[in-house]
Amino acid sequence: VFHQMESSQVHIIPLAPDQLVLALQRREVDAISVWEPIASTALAALARDGIVMTSPRVYTQHFTLVASRKALSYREADLIKLLRALARAERFIAEHPAQAKLILKARLSSDEGSENLFEHDFRLTLEQSLIATMDGQARWAIRQGVVHSSGPGNLLRSIEPALLREAVPGAVSLVQ
Repeated sequence: VFHQMESSQVHIIPLAPDQLVLALQRREVDAISVWEPIASTALAALARDGIVMTSPRVYTQHFTLVASRKALSYREADLIKLLRALARAERFIAEHPAQAKLILKARLSSDEGSENLFEHDFRLTLEQSLIATMDGQARWAIRQGVVHSSGPGNLLRSIEPALLREAVPGAVSLVQ
């Protein structure tokens, strides 16, 4: 849709992540929809034959920290320390991007994905867009019959913003 292609022009072939690059190299598929480090691996494998079709603002990816309510109650101090450490890492990436890139390359043991490191938003936040994404995913799961429910319910009940509010003031902008 983002690139003005009709859905009738697209045939979706489900493949496991480790099959994507080879399928593209063998011309079994014309394109793949991926993220790093597979995108860089595919581009390197195709050499001059590959192009990247970006789709900014089409997809928002959320990484979430999940804990049981029991863990929240008896490990609160540890979880706040974890959130503060993540906030320090966020600041380090923002203040020292070149050094952060070198650390990522060393941890990945390759250059795969490190070139596109700064396409990502590393802010530690809890925003309304997470609720919208969760709601969309819940509705999709219901439509697909993955779960049986009349609706996603109140997703805000499954989120506890208090620890993040304490660890990183200003990081929570949920509408409750």
